[in-house]
Amino acid sequence: MSKKMPSLKTPNDVALYCTLRRALRKAPDFIGGYDCIVLLNVPSDRCAEDYDTCAASLMLRLSANRDDMAYVMITAADKPRAIVKRLEADHKKRRLLIFKEQAVDLPLQVSLSIDVEVDLAPISVMDFRIGCRIAYQIDATATEAEAAMKYPLDHVWAALRRGRPIKGALARLAKASELSSSGSKSKGELPLLEAMYGFGAAKTWGLELAQDLKDWQRGTIDWSEVDTGIVLSGPPGVGKTQFAAALARQCGIPIIAASLARWQANGHLGDLLKAMRTDFAKAKDSAPSILFVDELDSFGDRNSFTHDHKDYSVQVVNAFLEHLDGLDGREGVVMIGATNDLSRIDPAILRPGRLDRHVAIPLPTATDRIAILQQQLGQELPSKHHSRLAAATSGFSGADLAKVARDAKRVARRARRHVTMDDVVEVLPEIVPITGKPRRALAVHEAGHAADVVVLAKCKFHGAMITEHTRNDGRTVTGGGAFYGY
Repeated sequence: MSKKMPSLKTPNDVALYCTLRRALRKAPDFIGGYDCIVLLNVPSDRCAEDYDTCAASLMLRLSANRDDMAYVMITAADKPRAIVKRLEADHKKRRLLIFKEQAVDLPLQVSLSIDVEVDLAPISVMDFRIGCRIAYQIDATATEAEAAMKYPLDHVWAALRRGRPIKGALARLAKASELSSSGSKSKGELPLLEAMYGFGAAKTWGLELAQDLKDWQRGTIDWSEVDTGIVLSGPPGVGKTQFAAALARQCGIPIIAASLARWQANGHLGDLLKAMRTDFAKAKDSAPSILFVDELDSFGDRNSFTHDHKDYSVQVVNAFLEHLDGLDGREGVVMIGATNDLSRIDPAILRPGRLDRHVAIPLPTATDRIAILQQQLGQELPSKHHSRLAAATSGFSGADLAKVARDAKRVARRARRHVTMDDVVEVLPEIVPITGKPRRALAVHEAGHAADVVVLAKCKFHGAMITEHTRNDGRTVTGGGAFYGY
């Protein structure tokens, strides 16, 4: 078999050759020697050039006359005019393969010439096993192949050794993955959005966006069906910036972080506008991507500008609006704005077609606070202490909880041991049990709310409660509550 495919020297090339031959089953005229132009859509995680070696090998195998066939690589960087010219040079070939990357829109005159369009499939377990056997004389079982393919394939190819069992490569991959994971945790790398807590409706929106982006990349939905603009609001410390970063990791796409303050730091008005234009262009060039603009309220509302620099501020807002309008024509760019005060944002920024969706991120609930604290500590805390923790962290933001975790780790580190519940308690405000007269006073207070609701019968009473503990730190902390609704 190696004599038939002399150019296929690596497992990757052999595996890709298998995917190519399988795709061409849908183009029997091409395989049979008849005139045929085939468009091959490259998977989103690959470049067209990845298929260069296997395409050349196919040419050699199917025909000794290279003038009979040709193949062309179309990349995302190619301009429509360049694509047309390149294909004109090869259009006289009787059989032509066009490898096209996902982000490319073919010019109409090219699309009209296509006889068959086929999606190139990712490398399968069988493709992987064939590649290992032919290129490196490695006999991998299906189970071993599946285990290897859980890692990035470029890492797997580097770990393989010609003629040696795959078990050694798997061991090296596992060790490298463990070290990488440990290093990421030590650097405080954010988890995926799906593993984070306290974001409420924003998390739901983000996970739906991640799925929509996958569907868009597969070509199953149009970009117009993707929700491409949102404003996140909430008090300081709730994690609006963290949310955007975690969402980017969830989607597996880059994030470009910006703000008016960053753009202004570049100099005068012309420099500011240039920096703004550069970030929007960078987001487009990196598509699919997220452009995150923090402190969106810093742009202000043009209707309330009265200061000496009114003309300057109006130009800044107008330029920003111009870029927002351009998002409709820039496929792959998701715009996220963040603010502590939604009321200060120019209404034009929030109008339909721009950043018209708004989601508020509240302070985390008691359950979320405990989950966030455990995640920041990297360990679970005994459930019997959860009620005390909930009381001690009432009103805490995600940033507050991250500080608690850092302080507790520092206490444990100085003692040269793992974090204990005592370390967490030490760095938290004093936890005071609600008992005796204070508890009775709270009970009377909440009973008054309950009686008021029941007697007036203007809404439905759901119940009342008093917490077991409160904290002594000079901040207002709820000790109980009555719950009702309409």
